[in-house]
Amino acid sequence: MTTPRTDKVRELFRNAFKTVKDEDNNTYIKDHLLHISTNQTNYTIDRFRKDLRLLNKRVNQQKIHKRQYKKSPNRIVFYCFLEQSQDKSLTHSHIILRVPDILKDKLEDIRETVEKYLPPYFNKKTRRYEDTRFTVKLTKRTPKITRNYSTKKKTTQNDNFDVF
Repeated sequence: MTTPRTDKVRELFRNAFKTVKDEDNNTYIKDHLLHISTNQTNYTIDRFRKDLRLLNKRVNQQKIHKRQYKKSPNRIVFYCFLEQSQDKSLTHSHIILRVPDILKDKLEDIRETVEKYLPPYFNKKTRRYEDTRFTVKLTKRTPKITRNYSTKKKTTQNDNFDVF
């Protein structure tokens, strides 16, 4: 069960991403927004969280280090704002990234890696795994739009924030 977030907390998120400073060879990507959508109705937020956590793990293993990525301070971090659309009950996430300095100019490459490791779709009729039904988009936005759009308020059920 989610707790409704107040506008004060939403403003704290915005100010935190507005004033965050790049440090320890890591860069916050403030002018791009990664969007991952399930394209499946009634996909639970808990299941989506698990998928995003595993996705972050695989991307870090691929881009940082196969086994030592957890210990490394220089790893790819997803700041995820999860939502469920009212109309179609589609679960999706707006993600602000923190990446090591060596990857800050390779955002498209990170997007391709994310797309490569998306979970497959299990077709209940055929009882087989098929191509994923997820979509990934990397959009260039102004830093203000990136902050405000990811923390927007649609309903009180959309106030889910996680860091992976």
